[in-house]
Amino acid sequence: MRRPIALLTLLAVGLAVACNSSERETPRKSLVQTLAPQLAYLDAGSSLAVAIDLRFEGENWARLRPLVSRLLREYRSQADDGETVPPNAEGALAALSSFAGLDFEKQVRPVLDGHLVIGTVVPPSEPGDADESEPRTVLAYRSRKGNLRRMVEAVLDGGRLEALKGYENVGVIDDGLAVVGKRTLIAADGGPSGRQALLDALDRAENKSGLKSSALEKAERDTGFGDPLVLATGDLTLAHLFVEGPNLRRARERVPYLGAVSRMSAAVDLEDGELVARARVVTDGTRLEEDELPLGPAGELELPVADGVRGASLDQSRTTTFAAQVVRSLFADSDFIAAVEDTERDLGVRFEDEVLRQFDCPSVSVFEPGPGGSPGRFAARSCVRDPAAMRELLPKLAPRLPKILRTMQGLGNEGLLGLLLVAPDAPLTPGALSGLSSLGQIVVRPFGGDDADEQLYEVKGLAEGPQFSPGGTLPPGPDRLVYGMIGESFVVASDREGARRAAALETEKMDEPAASAVRVPPERMLDFLGGGDLAPIAATVFGELEVSFRAEPGATDARARLPYED
Repeated sequence: MRRPIALLTLLAVGLAVACNSSERETPRKSLVQTLAPQLAYLDAGSSLAVAIDLRFEGENWARLRPLVSRLLREYRSQADDGETVPPNAEGALAALSSFAGLDFEKQVRPVLDGHLVIGTVVPPSEPGDADESEPRTVLAYRSRKGNLRRMVEAVLDGGRLEALKGYENVGVIDDGLAVVGKRTLIAADGGPSGRQALLDALDRAENKSGLKSSALEKAERDTGFGDPLVLATGDLTLAHLFVEGPNLRRARERVPYLGAVSRMSAAVDLEDGELVARARVVTDGTRLEEDELPLGPAGELELPVADGVRGASLDQSRTTTFAAQVVRSLFADSDFIAAVEDTERDLGVRFEDEVLRQFDCPSVSVFEPGPGGSPGRFAARSCVRDPAAMRELLPKLAPRLPKILRTMQGLGNEGLLGLLLVAPDAPLTPGALSGLSSLGQIVVRPFGGDDADEQLYEVKGLAEGPQFSPGGTLPPGPDRLVYGMIGESFVVASDREGARRAAALETEKMDEPAASAVRVPPERMLDFLGGGDLAPIAATVFGELEVSFRAEPGATDARARLPYED
């Protein structure tokens, strides 16, 4: 008996060695490499490329399904029409499938075993050529084992797919939409026509000239996730969605940080009871000094102890100085920059050097949205390097602020609010407020009083004129601001009492080091997306969203954590 056992043991050991040796000689493909056939349809110069895990039986969905089911249960229990809401994730997908005339278990679930990849090219927009700057997008989904062609034919109720001349085994569903073989679905849009966008995508795959998997592999390394739910990579050409080509080129030439950016990476994953997101902007560190970064390195940061959205920064002057440089370069020929430069000449100062760098120390901020869509309350405090010099400058600056604010363009009131959370000196920043009001009368006046400790000014008229808000859904920020000095602290608030509260804000240390951070209560997270009516559900399922930032010459990092209960 011993001889057969010994032979079996030797055979098992030999097989193990052979397998290990084989793996060393031909390494197993990474997850991203398996997406290469799909990525080949995307433009090699994509401004943004995203891979989304749709493997229903995979680990990511094993964690996502209970969360989706919990959210659906909460909605069922709180909504007036709750009985019509599916009880879990499987029920929701079954309902969606039935709308298309499909059976989820028999026709849809078998093909949910792959990744969806999306690539978008954002061409530079030049003055007068808006039609040529339209983004071009390609989506490619590939099932590992399922028959997508059969599922599409079922949706078409037995209709036949149109054969595409010159392309073997491609069935066209509609302009810009086709099935390749049995397992790949392609959708393309943008450019002269959907059909041409589809042909371009098919040609890239045939010529092997599409996006290489190495682009997403770098994103995988940047974010540290091996198998995330969502993985993305991009570059600064995304900014063409908001900025004309010549302005962006000028900004990259004049702002060292922007010129040093090589790529951007992001990923979202689900860990034990947490939804985690990481983003990284990779830069050429050999071209940058630390004072050219938009943020500082991570350190011991303290957040305010208060209700509402809270923010803090170790060195806010980096953020506002960087914002000023970017806006100066983007809007170099605007009336706003002319107003800023006139003010600088009159005062004999440069904002970045004489004002913003005064705030090279910690700041804290709090925002509480108002009830029923009314303006919220804001309070922020920052230390100042030279309080006496700031007190001397403020009365000289106040008469000139209305002209500066009226000529700003772009962000709107909500943009001011976002910046104030990490940089309370924003009212003094050339460009950081960019667009508070293009109409209306902005007035800046000092507060009177006998308290020598307070030197405060009120800015009114911020909410007049058109305001930027995606879908008109973001709760309004303050319609006025009070700013100035209380003791040796610079304060900003929505009213005088808020300024006094800001001066007395208590703080607590964060668990992890950061350069800047924001905490958002769960009931506030949906405001930006227009889902404020779902706040009770969010508060039941989720904890506070925490987003932290840090920067070094080679990379700027952002991390978000959102705890949940399923």
